[in-house]
Amino acid sequence: MSSAKTQPARGMRDFLPADVRKREYVIGVIKEVYERYGFEPLETPAVENIETLMGKYGEEGNQLIFKILKRGEHEKTGEADLALRYDLTVPLARVVAQYQNELPKFFKRYQIQPVWRAAMSMCWDRSRWWWRRKFARPRVMRSQRLVSTISRFD
Repeated sequence: MSSAKTQPARGMRDFLPADVRKREYVIGVIKEVYERYGFEPLETPAVENIETLMGKYGEEGNQLIFKILKRGEHEKTGEADLALRYDLTVPLARVVAQYQNELPKFFKRYQIQPVWRAAMSMCWDRSRWWWRRKFARPRVMRSQRLVSTISRFD
């Protein structure tokens, strides 16, 4: 009888209940503060079309994209047509391009979701939670709003 591997895939990790509770608490505080200042939540799919991601991060970034190989009859080609998102910026740009007529002119959004990278580094597992806030305003107003928002995390 062969022994099954009990470790997660290399570069991935499990989160036990205590860790999940801590993360959810912190995320809850962040969401509360952002929403108090008019930021809207946004979620994008973990999987993007590979053309959406390739070339957006430079050559080094392209090597870090966690590619998903084609399936079915195309599986033997070894080609990828999908990839896990590398960060939250390119998916945001895709959403803004797709829904530009439905989003407000000054779209203030926050996004807290996991991202993936194919290669690990000393600071990175393959998967990690990422958070971003973006809004379209003149730079001075953005800086003032950011300082005001951060001061609420006490």
